[in-house]
Amino acid sequence: MAHSAATSGTEDQELIAGGLRLPAEAARLAGAREALAGALERQHWSDSSRSAVLVAVTEALANALEHGSTAGGEVAVGFVVGRERATVRVRDGGGPDPGSGPAAPEPPPPAADRGRGGALMHGLAERVVIREHSPGTEVRMEFAAERVPA
Repeated sequence: MAHSAATSGTEDQELIAGGLRLPAEAARLAGAREALAGALERQHWSDSSRSAVLVAVTEALANALEHGSTAGGEVAVGFVVGRERATVRVRDGGGPDPGSGPAAPEPPPPAADRGRGGALMHGLAERVVIREHSPGTEVRMEFAAERVPA
């Protein structure tokens, strides 16, 4: 597991950046969530904003495992977190999820037991970009922290 983290900027504009390359195994991906959760907490994101980011990232990680990873493959997670904005990238070494694309996908029929992940990510993030790279797929999500009225 490779991990890096950096902090830059002034106290008012501090950015926390991190990145991990992890084996494409469900048990190992918790480390990516923990690193991101710590950065969001250090930037004082509200509980609801942190939850939205972590749920969307968990879905992207699940998709990377299910649709984009081969045996012995890796998943790369990178993030930059500020006090008001965060960008997270999840990259795998396989092909795109058949239902992925730049627009929010149509939800599945109510009785379906799967297929809601893309809609979930699009609903929780301000912007979602899913693109193929060589090899694999990258999901980039941008989030805004919830503003608390004074």
